[in-house]
Amino acid sequence: MHKNLRIRYKYVARKLSVFSDTIKYNFCKKVLPCCTILNYFFPRGYREYGKILLKFKSEYEKSLIEALDSFPCTSYVYPLEDEIIVILFHEGFKHIFLFTKKLEEKGLIKDILLYVPLAASI
Repeated sequence: MHKNLRIRYKYVARKLSVFSDTIKYNFCKKVLPCCTILNYFFPRGYREYGKILLKFKSEYEKSLIEALDSFPCTSYVYPLEDEIIVILFHEGFKHIFLFTKKLEEKGLIKDILLYVPLAASI
């Protein structure tokens, strides 16, 4: 799951020869408590926001979390060993692209990958 946070519990369980409930339990009890959830609300309703998953490397995790706090709705931050994954709910891709470009230019983040879901039903 370190390389792909969207991988299904059943797939990981099959690879490790354990029950998927074991994977889910460990993820929820050991990984999620280490994550930061910012602004848990959707002022205009859940379906009104776009979704994007960012994966990058940074030495400034705390400052980035504070910067993400300025977004108008929910953000999930998952710190991994060498990378940070952020799930953003946003009002427009253009704003996110400009935000990440500025962070990259200032050297605050590197090796950034943007994942945009193709289906709006996520």
